[in-house]
Amino acid sequence: MSDPNPDQLSLRERIGQTEALVRELHEHLSQSFLPKVKSAREAILPTEGGATAEEVPDSTVRSLMADVLRSDEFTLALLKRLEPYLRSIQRGVREILEEG
Repeated sequence: MSDPNPDQLSLRERIGQTEALVRELHEHLSQSFLPKVKSAREAILPTEGGATAEEVPDSTVRSLMADVLRSDEFTLALLKRLEPYLRSIQRGVREILEEG
């Protein structure tokens, strides 16, 4: 998916697009990324009365970490889409302040 050039949008539109991307990022982090990290941590790290690190098969660790890495790649892609909007908003606000 290709986003429009933020500088071609009005400041209001840029802020709206940024809000949508931030909501998507928040949803992804809270519903996907962090639960995967928590699941991997609980499965891998020794706990009282639970499995020890030696009891977790390598294939399980690899699978859990692959899930975390895929989720991280999606997180980075969202941040990469968000950055141009934030920079454009910063420029737009700076222009308004300098004019006023």
